[in-house]
Amino acid sequence: MECTESRDGNVLVAAINGRIDGTSAPAMETAVLDLVQDTDGAVICDMAGTPYISSAGLRSTLIIAKKLAVKGVKFMVCNLGDQPETVFRESGFHKIIKSAETLEAALAKVRDA
Repeated sequence: MECTESRDGNVLVAAINGRIDGTSAPAMETAVLDLVQDTDGAVICDMAGTPYISSAGLRSTLIIAKKLAVKGVKFMVCNLGDQPETVFRESGFHKIIKSAETLEAALAKVRDA
Protein backbone atom coordinates (compact mmCIF):
# COMPACT_ATOMS: atom_id res chain seq x y z
CA MET A 1 0.00 0.00 0.00
CA GLU A 2 1.23 3.44 -0.92
CA CYS A 3 -0.23 6.86 -0.21
CA THR A 4 0.70 9.96 -2.21
CA GLU A 5 -0.45 13.52 -1.69
CA SER A 6 -1.49 16.26 -4.07
CA ARG A 7 -3.41 19.48 -3.59
CA ASP A 8 -6.08 21.25 -5.54
CA GLY A 9 -6.41 24.64 -3.88
CA ASN A 10 -7.25 23.99 -0.23
CA VAL A 11 -8.28 20.38 -0.94
CA LEU A 12 -5.82 17.65 -0.04
CA VAL A 13 -6.05 14.54 -2.23
CA ALA A 14 -4.56 11.37 -0.76
CA ALA A 15 -4.19 8.77 -3.52
CA ILE A 16 -4.23 5.26 -2.06
CA ASN A 17 -2.56 2.59 -4.18
CA GLY A 18 -2.68 -1.08 -3.28
CA ARG A 19 -4.80 -3.39 -1.16
CA ILE A 20 -6.17 -2.12 2.14
CA ASP A 21 -6.42 -5.19 4.35
CA GLY A 22 -5.62 -6.18 7.92
CA THR A 23 -1.91 -5.86 7.25
CA SER A 24 -1.88 -2.54 5.37
CA ALA A 25 -4.85 -0.70 6.96
CA PRO A 26 -2.88 0.64 9.96
CA ALA A 27 -0.18 1.99 7.62
CA MET A 28 -2.82 3.62 5.39
CA GLU A 29 -4.51 5.20 8.41
CA THR A 30 -1.21 6.56 9.74
CA ALA A 31 -0.12 7.83 6.31
CA VAL A 32 -3.36 9.70 5.67
CA LEU A 33 -3.56 11.12 9.19
CA ASP A 34 0.05 12.33 8.89
CA LEU A 35 -0.80 14.07 5.61
CA VAL A 36 -3.91 15.78 6.96
CA GLN A 37 -2.47 16.85 10.30
CA ASP A 38 -2.39 20.56 9.44
CA THR A 39 -5.21 20.59 6.90
CA ASP A 40 -8.20 22.84 7.38
CA GLY A 41 -9.58 22.38 3.86
CA ALA A 42 -11.32 19.27 2.57
CA VAL A 43 -9.70 15.83 2.22
CA ILE A 44 -10.42 13.34 -0.55
CA CYS A 45 -9.10 9.77 -0.56
CA ASP A 46 -8.73 8.79 -4.21
CA MET A 47 -9.01 5.01 -4.33
CA ALA A 48 -8.54 4.53 -8.07
CA GLY A 49 -5.50 2.39 -7.30
CA THR A 50 -7.19 0.36 -4.56
CA PRO A 51 -8.51 -2.95 -5.91
CA TYR A 52 -9.47 -4.37 -2.51
CA ILE A 53 -10.59 -3.13 0.92
CA SER A 54 -11.33 -5.31 3.95
CA SER A 55 -13.26 -4.55 7.13
CA ALA A 56 -9.96 -3.39 8.64
CA GLY A 57 -9.67 -0.88 5.80
CA LEU A 58 -13.22 0.31 6.45
CA ARG A 59 -12.36 0.78 10.11
CA SER A 60 -9.28 2.86 9.26
CA THR A 61 -11.30 4.94 6.80
CA LEU A 62 -13.93 5.57 9.48
CA ILE A 63 -11.26 6.62 11.99
CA ILE A 64 -9.86 9.11 9.47
CA ALA A 65 -13.35 10.49 8.75
CA LYS A 66 -14.17 10.88 12.45
CA LYS A 67 -10.88 12.62 13.28
CA LEU A 68 -11.43 15.04 10.41
CA ALA A 69 -15.05 15.66 11.41
CA VAL A 70 -13.91 16.72 14.88
CA LYS A 71 -11.74 19.37 13.18
CA GLY A 72 -14.63 20.41 10.91
CA VAL A 73 -12.83 19.13 7.80
CA LYS A 74 -14.91 17.66 4.95
CA PHE A 75 -13.95 14.11 3.91
CA MET A 76 -14.83 12.01 0.87
CA VAL A 77 -13.63 8.99 -1.03
CA CYS A 78 -13.70 8.69 -4.80
CA ASN A 79 -12.93 6.30 -7.62
CA LEU A 80 -14.06 3.21 -5.74
CA GLY A 81 -13.47 0.12 -7.84
CA ASP A 82 -15.93 -2.78 -8.00
CA GLN A 83 -14.86 -4.60 -4.84
CA PRO A 84 -14.38 -1.51 -2.63
CA GLU A 85 -17.70 -0.05 -3.77
CA THR A 86 -19.50 -3.33 -3.05
CA VAL A 87 -17.95 -3.46 0.43
CA PHE A 88 -18.89 0.20 1.12
CA ARG A 89 -22.50 -0.43 0.05
CA GLU A 90 -23.01 -3.82 1.73
CA SER A 91 -21.58 -2.53 5.01
CA GLY A 92 -23.65 0.67 4.92
CA PHE A 93 -20.55 2.86 4.80
CA HIS A 94 -21.94 4.70 1.78
CA LYS A 95 -24.43 6.25 4.25
CA ILE A 96 -21.64 7.36 6.60
CA ILE A 97 -18.84 8.42 4.26
CA LYS A 98 -19.57 10.48 1.18
CA SER A 99 -18.24 9.22 -2.12
CA ALA A 100 -18.02 10.29 -5.74
CA GLU A 101 -17.39 8.37 -8.93
CA THR A 102 -14.47 10.55 -10.02
CA LEU A 103 -11.95 12.91 -8.45
CA GLU A 104 -13.43 15.79 -10.42
CA ALA A 105 -16.91 15.03 -9.02
CA ALA A 106 -15.49 14.79 -5.49
CA LEU A 107 -13.73 18.14 -5.87
CA ALA A 108 -16.97 19.73 -7.04
CA LYS A 109 -18.90 18.21 -4.11
CA VAL A 110 -16.51 19.38 -1.39
CA ARG A 111 -16.45 22.86 -2.85
CA ASP A 112 -20.24 23.06 -3.05
CA ALA A 113 -20.90 21.65 0.43
